[in-house]
Amino acid sequence: MKKNISWLLVFILMAAIFLLSSQNSTDSAVLSRELAQIFVDLLNKITGPIDVDFVLLKFTIRKLAHFCIYIALGFFVSNALKHTTSSRMKRVIITLIICILFAVSDELHQLLVPGRGALLTDVLTDMMGSLAGMLIFYKIKKLN
Repeated sequence: MKKNISWLLVFILMAAIFLLSSQNSTDSAVLSRELAQIFVDLLNKITGPIDVDFVLLKFTIRKLAHFCIYIALGFFVSNALKHTTSSRMKRVIITLIICILFAVSDELHQLLVPGRGALLTDVLTDMMGSLAGMLIFYKIKKLN
């Protein structure tokens, strides 16, 4: 049962990533702008009015979104694989392969979405997030 739930979480997260990647460039830009505005509003409440480079902030939010969602993917895939194989090295390699292939397929998928494109830097960001998620998983597992 745990194995099935673990894999279900992986596929739900992959579906969410796919849906976000399916947004056309206008919808994606609106989402980034809304998140940036929430951040600026929160920052202004904490520090008072400040001047923010909105373009840089939106760029940073987009890259952090890539990184963070792939932290979750690396974590969930690592967790699902613990129910599949006992070899840690195999789990690490398979986790990286799954996450990297999914990141590449996600970028290729964006080539089919109006106004979107594929970026190698996004694949690299996703890969780093996956590594971080995997490391977090194994650090938590070691503590238990």
